[in-house]
Amino acid sequence: WEDGGFHTVLACRKVSDGEAAKEEICKGKGGGKITVMQLDLCNFESVRSFCSEFRKLGLPLHVMITNAGILRWKGWVASKDGFEEHLQANHLGHFLLVRELLPLLLKTPKSRVVSVGSELCLHASMKWDDLNNKAGFDAYMQSKLCNLLHIEELHSRQGAAPALLRAICIDPGEANTDIVRHFPMGWAIKIFLKFMPATLTSQRTCKEGADSAVFCATCDDATAAAFSGKFVRDRKLFAPAGGGTSLSPFSQIFLWALAKGHPGKDDR
Repeated sequence: WEDGGFHTVLACRKVSDGEAAKEEICKGKGGGKITVMQLDLCNFESVRSFCSEFRKLGLPLHVMITNAGILRWKGWVASKDGFEEHLQANHLGHFLLVRELLPLLLKTPKSRVVSVGSELCLHASMKWDDLNNKAGFDAYMQSKLCNLLHIEELHSRQGAAPALLRAICIDPGEANTDIVRHFPMGWAIKIFLKFMPATLTSQRTCKEGADSAVFCATCDDATAAAFSGKFVRDRKLFAPAGGGTSLSPFSQIFLWALAKGHPGKDDR
């Protein structure tokens, strides 16, 4: 919006929240167009319906930012489709969304998918025998590792040719958003962090947390190509001490196959 000239679609679980966000954005300097549409990633039917309605708009798709996420401190909660909520909201819903709109993305040379992951993925493990059998914070970390593996495999499949897709995973840092809403006293945590001096916390504002995602969505193609298939933080490539940022290439392929089968028998 600040750069102007973009048509942005806000895909929101609650349209009222999306409209409120649109109103707030439009108060700032800039320009462009914002459209709010309904999308619930915890419901595969909603994902397919959104994609169908988006295609009817006849718009090109230059960039998709998969930003939705849920975090529960503990407990196992089922989505409407029967999957563990972190797994579906943070990964399976995004996987289906990208796959449904991939033909549109590929119609636009050098289009981009930017996935909002988390540094916590570096501390996660995959429960390969049953991805659905994790709960709470452990399930969240697994879902963030799924984000990175998805991006790596998407790059491997679609990003090799110069004119094709750029797929990037970013870490927003510890942004003070409402992601703690499911924590005990989550509202109090959010207020506490908001007023804590910046020198005493690594917390970022929402705008600061969004910076790398927006940068990767709008940077020049040479930069996007260099970032494709990789993990980015603070507008720079990010890797942990000691080597790579994920598991073996087999893990990427295996997760892709598992995710492809999950949304329904018609997708196998």
